[in-house]
Order: sequence, then structure tokens, then C-alpha cells
Amino acid sequence: MKRFLQHIWSLSGLVAALAVLLTFVSTDVSWAHPSMQGEDVPSQEMNLDVTYFGSHGTLNGLTINGNALAVAAGQSEGVYESDEIQTTLNSVSDIVPLWKANIANDADLLIETRLHMADGSWSGWEANPYAFFPARNDEFAGNLIWVGGQKVGLQVRVTLRGLSTLESVSLVFSDNSNGPSDSDIAAQKADAEIAAETCPLPQPVIVSRTEWGNPHGQGSRLAPRYAPVTHIIIHQSETPNTLGWGQDYAGVVRSVWNFHARILRWGDTGYNFMIDPNGVIYEGRAGNFDEDGVYEAGPNDGDVAGIHDTHNVGSMAIGFLGCYGSCDNPHLSVAEPSDAMLDSAVELMSWKLDQNDIDPQSRSNYDGLRNIPVIAGGRDVSWTSSPGRNLYNKLGYFRDAVAEQVPCELDATPTPTTEPVTPTPTSDGNVTPTPGTPVATITPTSELPTATPVVPTATPTVELLSCQVTDVVFDKNQYAVGDKINLTLKLADANGKPLGGANVDVQVVKTVDLNAQAFSGIGFLDRAGEYDGSYDNTNVAGSYRFNFQASDLTGTRFAPCTAEKFVLVVGTTTTQPTATPVGPTATPSTPVVTVTVTATAVTPVVTETPVTPVVTETPATPTQTPVTPVVTETPTTPTPTPVTPTPTPIVTPLANSLGFAPVCSEFGAMTIEMKNAVNIRGVDMEIKFDPSVAQVDSLTENAAFFSSPTNGVVAVKTFDNTTGIIKFAASVLGSNMINGTQDLLTINWKAGSGGPSQVLVQNLTLVDDNDVKITVNAGTVDPGYVATDCNNTTLGSVALQGRSNNSGIIITTNSGRQIESGMTGNFVLVGESVASISYPGYLSGQVVANTGVRSSDTAGNSMLNVGRLTLLAGDVNQDNKINIFDLTYLASRFNGSDLSADLNQDGKVNIFDLSLAASNYSKQGPLTEWK
Repeated sequence: MKRFLQHIWSLSGLVAALAVLLTFVSTDVSWAHPSMQGEDVPSQEMNLDVTYFGSHGTLNGLTINGNALAVAAGQSEGVYESDEIQTTLNSVSDIVPLWKANIANDADLLIETRLHMADGSWSGWEANPYAFFPARNDEFAGNLIWVGGQKVGLQVRVTLRGLSTLESVSLVFSDNSNGPSDSDIAAQKADAEIAAETCPLPQPVIVSRTEWGNPHGQGSRLAPRYAPVTHIIIHQSETPNTLGWGQDYAGVVRSVWNFHARILRWGDTGYNFMIDPNGVIYEGRAGNFDEDGVYEAGPNDGDVAGIHDTHNVGSMAIGFLGCYGSCDNPHLSVAEPSDAMLDSAVELMSWKLDQNDIDPQSRSNYDGLRNIPVIAGGRDVSWTSSPGRNLYNKLGYFRDAVAEQVPCELDATPTPTTEPVTPTPTSDGNVTPTPGTPVATITPTSELPTATPVVPTATPTVELLSCQVTDVVFDKNQYAVGDKINLTLKLADANGKPLGGANVDVQVVKTVDLNAQAFSGIGFLDRAGEYDGSYDNTNVAGSYRFNFQASDLTGTRFAPCTAEKFVLVVGTTTTQPTATPVGPTATPSTPVVTVTVTATAVTPVVTETPVTPVVTETPATPTQTPVTPVVTETPTTPTPTPVTPTPTPIVTPLANSLGFAPVCSEFGAMTIEMKNAVNIRGVDMEIKFDPSVAQVDSLTENAAFFSSPTNGVVAVKTFDNTTGIIKFAASVLGSNMINGTQDLLTINWKAGSGGPSQVLVQNLTLVDDNDVKITVNAGTVDPGYVATDCNNTTLGSVALQGRSNNSGIIITTNSGRQIESGMTGNFVLVGESVASISYPGYLSGQVVANTGVRSSDTAGNSMLNVGRLTLLAGDVNQDNKINIFDLTYLASRFNGSDLSADLNQDGKVNIFDLSLAASNYSKQGPLTEWK
């Protein structure tokens, strides 16, 4: 017999506190909601709006514009720093920031916080990137800031860049100590035993929601959704691996529930189970266990679906409490999962997979995804780094360990202690726990009341209204043999409102010479009513008919609906080339990741050698050669091995000429390429363009990485020709990696109204094999331009002395129109020439006659490449001269943070800024020397 107390239990709890919810209005504090003690985890919420911003804290470079903070005129960025914010809670376990903002596509917003501890010390400033969007009320939600149970104050710092605006910041302080401690739970479970050497495999001991102190007990605000488990998905909670004095893991479980259910408003915990480092298993999502932790199957022998990511139905999600790699909070240590945690996970997985007769080492389709391992990590099914490298590397161990127990081969079968009774649905959609056939014999310390079988009463049948397919959109009008067909099905309810959470099935009928037919399924990603899918078996020409059916797995929301759509595949049958994985033959000494824009349509033909832009800022490559110590005698200590520093990956735009991708009257293409990649796992980016100039015809991801379900998954691939935004996020699966030079995404353009459009790759994040998120060049890359009218085009580039970010430079044309440069400083003008160039703190520039190299393309379009102009730093008073007045102003701001005086944008006015201005003393604009 294996006893529950084999696991080590923590022996402490936190201090309880009153729950209040308040909001700042002007300078007064008012109660927004009554106390919720006894109903939920005690929390206090504070809302900081523009009234608060204007009277509590400092604004530097920001202004209040209506109901939002915005960057002041003439500034490229600004900072707000709040006063210290106090909470009335005597014990704070965690804090969650949320914010309502409009983040422009070529701008940025940064939220940072720091804690004022009970001993009077301050923590350092820590960024809190958004973890979920949209959260409640269309807010951005950050991660848990773990405090651990003490009285703290908080300070918030907000940095706005470009056209982003901030309406409000909400701060939710919570106290998880209101509930049982680990020692209380240990006492409750002290006599619980599970039968060994029985078949089917027994249920491990589960700490029920009631036992760990869920404020709603076994119930939930979120109606359960049931389906038999086909896959186990592993996640991490990104909470501390070890707890301090007075803390316990039961409190951490309550914090996770509070974060998911109340703050994010998911309605319940995202995971089906949680396991702490001591090996204790906690019930998560409500719907399958009674208050003693005994399993009861749902309708049709189903398990309740969690809400852990975009794929939930058919999974058992296990959240490992702790941080096992790639956690957003840098203060969280990265641990290896404990042996007790691994043992409990194997027991839990073995019980469930044996119950459902599933091979743990197999693969199968899962919630719209094809060929997913039965035991998988969150990163295998969604755009996430969870469960971290250390835990993800244990998936092979889990599969092998569980396979040793599944299928269970003993002859002994537990005898049911009670007659099975059909579960009775309650008014809130949950299932009333009723006696069944227990998989584990659990002997509680006190006698349970005898359950009386309940005979279900007949309920009137409610006729459900059917859903409706409002549209089916293909990414092309017709396809060639071998093409991938990308499509979106738009689904609405009977009232025309977008309908998410449906099960969408499709059959593809290939009609070749009006006879042969074949069928194949497609997996769909649910985008809140828009379902994206792809079909790549276009091996023959003919008419392809797509037969769709949308249904409700719960059978309670809507009746099924169907639709049919045809598309034509033309050409001859071809054999697709086999994609050969590209890997580095040797580790590069300086890993550089580049984004390349390749114009595959009409490329300008330069009749004279174009002027190559001069890059003034070149990232330095470490040149120091490690020196190996020369030992003349036998050393008593090991000789240190020289370590070659690994430079941070750099993303730079590489393109033909200055990145100009002409469309003219024809279709053009632009390819985003990753170059010299070393073990990159995923990429996430947004691309901004001017929809009045060009329209996206289609997007094509690279087949070598993202078209095969065994290699990778595309989480997002959308474009909006109204707002001019392309979104793309994709990750390779399992042990696959992106190495060498590979295309990521090709944008196929079609002509718009005419003119140039800067194409900005923004919010670019790479994830490497170590689960490290690499935010490249502050999140923005400027790979080039696209234009639909190529005649009389002027191409050029401008740079700011002392800076690597050349965005925001104002280029004024001879007609008075103004455009802004991107990060690389590249610009394209169609039908116009440059009149002047300006940027605060720098001398102005202009183009004079006979500047540049003129050429023409094959269509006869005239192009002028004027080269690159570097604006000189130091003109802080904007009189187009650098003199004693500028130096005096800089000196008076020395060691300060005046944005107008911080010429090189390193966060402080220092000797570097003074040196820049002094080196340019007596020079004046406008500058005309283009190189």
C-alpha cells in the first residue's frame, strides 16, 4: 500500500485579510465594490486613470490628451512615474497589473513596477510584459508579481513611445492566506490510501477544490464542457519554486485560481490539475471530482475541458507549480522538477491513459491539430514557451514511465461498492457528484453519509437554434497543383453574433474529370468566431469542394449548421520536392539573425552603380582572444576553460537597394527571411503597411517549417487591408529547430491607389532552444518599402549621429507632405523629391540639385537614389546652429533625464551627449552631404 504521507508537506500558512475593491477618483478613494470576503480570495483593486496620472506622480515628455496619456508634441517618447501606491491588505501574496491602452503599430508601451518592502527597502524596476490580451474589458493583463505574504507598497512606471496612448492602469492586490494550509490538508488526507497492484490502475490521491480552499468549493462560475481525454498537456505556473517562511503551496494554488478565474475572468482555473514540488496533486478545473477528491465521469464518460490555451477539448492539462525555464519574471529561479513531482505526474497520467486505453507513446489528432504526441507540452499545441526547457525535456521520460504501467495487465478488478447512478445536471450546468465505481479505494477518517440513488426526472426538450456560416474566405481565387489552400470559416449564432467554441469539421471532395473522389479532414484554429484552417493535399488538378459542418460538443448552445464552397486547382500533377532541414555545420562565432526583404516582382534595374548606404553604427564583434594560462608545474586546481562570449543576436534589414519592393501595375512579393539562425524555435511579429498604397493579396509561410503538422504550427497568420496590419506567429514543434538561412513569410502584394508605403516589422520576438525570448531591436525592424507607382521615385536613407534607432525623422517633400522614417532611416518618395529633413536636437538636412544616382527599370520608371545623410547631434535649441547656447543647455541638464538633451538615448544626459555636441561645435544646417 502506498500512503499519502510519503510526500513531504510544507507546514505553514499565510495571514488572512479583508477583501476590498477600490478605485481612485480624482484625489479621493472610493469603494467600487463591497467586500468579497467569504466569497473569493481577498483582493483590493485600484484603478489609475488620467485624473490620477495628473495629480499623483510625474509626467516627463507626456501629456494628458482627453482620457488618455500620450507623448507630448515634439517628443518621441515620454515617461510617467507614479507616487507610491499603498494597499490596506496587511498581507499581500501577489499583485497583477492590467492596463487599457491603444498601442500603435509603429509604437511601444512599457509597464514597469517596483515594490516597497516592509523593511523599507525598494526592489529594482521590473518590466511586466503582457501575458494575456484581450483580458477583461479589453485590457492587457500582466503576469503575477509574487510578493509572498507581507505588507508592501508599489510604484508604477510607464514609458510611451510614438503614437501609443494609455487610458488606465489597474492593480489587483491579493491575499491567498484565507484558506487551509499545507499542514491542514496533510491532516485531512492522513488516512487516505490507494490500492496497489490493481487493474484498472487506481486514481492517485487528489486534493479536491474544497480541501485546498477554493471559495466556490466544487462548483464553478464557468459551465463545464466535457469530452473524453485524448491528450495530456503539460504547463508551468511561473510561480516561485521554493516558498519563504509562512507560505504554503495551497496558497499558491488559490493564487493561480484567483488569477485565472477572477482577474482574467476565465471563470475557473485553466488547468485540470496542479502538482506542487512536494508531489501533492490538486484538483483544478471543476467538474469531475467530489469534495473528497473522488473522480466522477461527466456526460458520455467525458472529462471537463480546461482553459489553458487555444486548444482545450480532449486534453488533461497539468500545471506544474514553479518555474522550469522561460518565465517572464527574471527573479524567479529556474528549477528542475523534483522527484516527488515527477512521480505524482506519472501516477496521474498513468491512471487517466489506462482509464481511456491510450498508448502514452503514440500520436493522434487533437482539437483541430494533427499528429500531436499524446503526452505533449504547451508549446507543442500553442504559441507559448511553457512548460519551460527543464520540464519539456522530461516528456520522453514521462512517456516511457507511463508506458511501463499502461496498459494495466493484472486480472484483479476492483469490485464496485455502490451501484452506478447517472449523474444529474444541476441548474448551473455542473454535475452533482453521485456514487459510482471508484478507481481507487479511499478510506476517509470520518464516515461519509450513505448516498441515495437519484432517478433523473424528465426535463422538457428545448429546441436549439442552429448556427450559421456567414462566409468562407479562401486566400486565393484559384490555386496551382501543390499549393496550400488557406481558408477562414466565419461562424455566427442565430442572432448574427460571432460564435466561438464550436467544433468545425470539413470534408474535401476532389473532383477530377468528374469521377474520382477523395476525403480528408482539416484542423481549425478558433479565432472567436473565425476558424482558420489549411489544406495542402492539392496533388491533382480539378474542382475541390469543401463541405463544412459546425456543431456544439456540449449540445446545449446551438444546433449544427453546414456550408459548401468550391475552389479550382489548375496545372499538372507534380512531385513536391522534399524539404531538407537546414542546420549549421559549425556554430557561428557571431550569431546574427537578419530579416531580408526580397522583391520578387519588378526589380529596379540600376544602369549605374548605386550608392551603398553607409551604416554608421556597426555592432562590435568581440575581438579579445581568450588566453589559456600556461602551467609550468602540475596545478593544484583545474585550469579554467576559456569561454567565448556569445553576442546578442542582431536583426538588420537586408534588401535590394534600400529595401524598395515595387509593385507598380503588377503583383509584387516581399519575403521576410531569417539568416544565420542558430536553434530558433519560434517567431512572433506584426507587419504594418499603408493600405491606401498597397493591398495584401495573400500570405505564404515557409513550407519547410510551418506547413507540416509534424514540424510546426502557425498560431496566427492574418492580414487586414483596412487597418494595414499583418500578424504572424509560428513555432516549430518538438525537437525541430530553425537553423541557417530560411524564409519565414512571403507577402504577396496587389496594387492600391499609388504611392510608397513603409513596411514595418514590429513587436518581433524570437524564441531560441533555451526558451529565451529574444526581443529584437526594441521590437521593431524596418525591412523596406512597397510602392504601387514606380515613376519618378526617390530613394534615400537618413541617420541620427550617435543612435542606432533612426525612426521618427521628418522628411518633408517639395509639395509640403511629411512622412516619418523607420528604424533604419530608409524612405521612398514617389513623384516627389526631398525638400528638408529634421529631428529635434539635430541639425536639419536637405537635398540639392544633382544629388544621387538616377536609373530606370524595365518598365521605364525613373528612380533616383540619393544615398544616406547623417544628421549631426547637438542643436537642442533648434536654431540650426550648434553653439555655446546648446552646450550650456546640455551642461545644465547633466546627469538628468531630460529627453531633449539625451542625444544618444541612453537614458541620461552624460559626457557622451556633451562630447557629441562639442565635436560638432560651430557647425550649422541644413546639411547637404549625402553619401
